[in-house]
Amino acid sequence: SAIIQVEDTLTALGDLAANYRAQFSPMVTAVTGTSGKTTTKDMLASICRRRFRTLSTKGNFNNLIGTPLTLFRMTPKTEKAVIEIGMSVAGEIKRLSEIVCPSIGIITSIGPCHLDELKTVENVIHAKSELIDYLNRVEGTVVLARDHEYFEHLAQRVTCKLVTVGESEGADYQIRGVQVNGFEGASFEYRGYRVALRYSGRHSVSNAALAAVTAELMGVDSYDVIRGLEESFPASGRTNIIQLGGAMVVDDSYNANPISYAASLDMLHHTQANRRIVVLSDMLELGPDSETFHRDLGIQICEAGVDILIHKGELSAVAAKTAADAGVRTLECSDNNKIIDQLMDVVLPGDAVLVKASHGMRLDEVIDGYIERKKISSRKDVVKLGS
Repeated sequence: SAIIQVEDTLTALGDLAANYRAQFSPMVTAVTGTSGKTTTKDMLASICRRRFRTLSTKGNFNNLIGTPLTLFRMTPKTEKAVIEIGMSVAGEIKRLSEIVCPSIGIITSIGPCHLDELKTVENVIHAKSELIDYLNRVEGTVVLARDHEYFEHLAQRVTCKLVTVGESEGADYQIRGVQVNGFEGASFEYRGYRVALRYSGRHSVSNAALAAVTAELMGVDSYDVIRGLEESFPASGRTNIIQLGGAMVVDDSYNANPISYAASLDMLHHTQANRRIVVLSDMLELGPDSETFHRDLGIQICEAGVDILIHKGELSAVAAKTAADAGVRTLECSDNNKIIDQLMDVVLPGDAVLVKASHGMRLDEVIDGYIERKKISSRKDVVKLGS
C-alpha cells in the first residue's frame, strides 16, 4: 500500500472528491439553509429517484468530510445528484460548492444558527450566500423561498437565473390551497392536483414546493413530482409520530433552532389533545444572545397552550422560568433518565408530547428509553391481567 503525505488532510480529501466529481456529468442540485435543508433534499431525491439514477446525501454527511464521502458514491450511471451542504464557519459553503459543482442551488431559510462562530444573522446570510456566489460564476440557477424574512437580502445577490417559490403573489411559482392540521400530514395544490404529504406544518409545504419546482428544473415531469412527494417521509428524529399508551409522542429530537422550534410549537398548538406537553433541552450554538432566544422560546411555549414543560439544561431553565411565570407547569430534570421518569409519571392517554432540542442534548435517548419503558410497563400489565 502507498502512503501520500499532504499538508492538510481535510483539504486533500476535498481535492480528491472534486477531481473524482469532475469525471462525471450528472445534473447536480445543492441544498442549504438554516432549517428545512434535509427535508427538502429528501423530498427532491424521492422525486428524482422515480425516473433517474439519483445520488443524495445520507444522514448528516453534509460537511467538509461527509460531502466528499457522499461524492465518492457517484458512478458513471448517476444521472441526478441532490447534495445537502451545511455550514459551521464562514467559507465552508464556498469550499463545498467548489467541490460539488452544482448547477442549481436551493436556500430554504435563514435564521439564527452557528452564532458562536458567526456572531450575527447578517454573517449567516453572507455565509449561506456563498452558494449564490458560486452559481453566479457558473451561470446556474438559484431557487429561493419568496415568503422568507430574508428573501430580499438573498435575492439582491443573485445575478444568474432566479426562481422564487411561495404563497405570495410575487412568487414565480405560487403555492395554493395549503391545508395544515397540527401534526397531521399537510397538503397543497400542484398543477391542479392535491398533493398529500407525510410531513406536517406549513413550513413542510414550502419545502415540498421548493423540491417540486427544482425537480422540474432538473427535467422531471409533474406526475413524478407528485408521486415522489407523496412517497417521501420524514427522517428519524424529524417530526416522527409515535403512539404510546394512547398518547401521541412527536419525536423531533434530531435538531432545534429558533425557526424550527417555532414551527413545531405552532403544529402542537393546532393539535387536538387533552394536554400539550413539551420536553425541552438547550438549543445550542446561538452565541451571546442564547438566553434571549430561550427567553423568547418560553413565551412561545406559553402562547402555544402548553400545559407541562419538562426541561433539562441551563439554557432551557431560562425558557422554563419565562413559561412558569406565565402559568405553565414546569418540571426540571438533571438528566435524560429523569426525563423518562417524569414522562412515565405525567403522560396520560390523549396527551400530545413534543420532544425537541439540539442534537447535542441527545433527546433521542429519551425517545428510545421511553419507548422501552412503556413496552416493559405494557408487558407487566398483560401479566397482571392474565394472573
